[in-house]
Amino acid sequence: MDGINFELRINDLFRIFDKLRHVHDRYTSYFRSKTRSAATQSFKYIQEKLLKQGRGNMTEYAKVVPDCKNQSFQNPISESPWDVRPVIDQIQRDVTELIGDPVNGSIHVDESGFVKKGIESVGVKRQYCGRLGKVENCQVGVFLGYANGARPFPDR
Repeated sequence: MDGINFELRINDLFRIFDKLRHVHDRYTSYFRSKTRSAATQSFKYIQEKLLKQGRGNMTEYAKVVPDCKNQSFQNPISESPWDVRPVIDQIQRDVTELIGDPVNGSIHVDESGFVKKGIESVGVKRQYCGRLGKVENCQVGVFLGYANGARPFPDR
């Protein structure tokens, strides 16, 4: 990226934070049960995903998010009784609104293999890795994506 100069100012960060909060606000009702809300924790989880670089765990993530403990990340993911279906439905509505196109839009499901060594990653074993074209120690994931030939990236 020669010749490109990115200048990020404090005001830019506040605008990004405001936009992130606006998007998150559309989802907060989905993270409520009859007795409590995990909306605050879900927003902190999103912050963590933007702030943390590289691999980590909930303890490492909590170190980069202000006023956060690792339990506040773990509980909404593993212990809260929120229903995943309405969240998926909202994501579908958002994708349709941002880049949806009944003519050029398409959903893509594909697997991809990642070469892995060692025993610390889940699902690593000797299996066919398409990237290498052979059997090797790897991890395989299935990915779902949406493409729009008329507008490949949302410009909002």
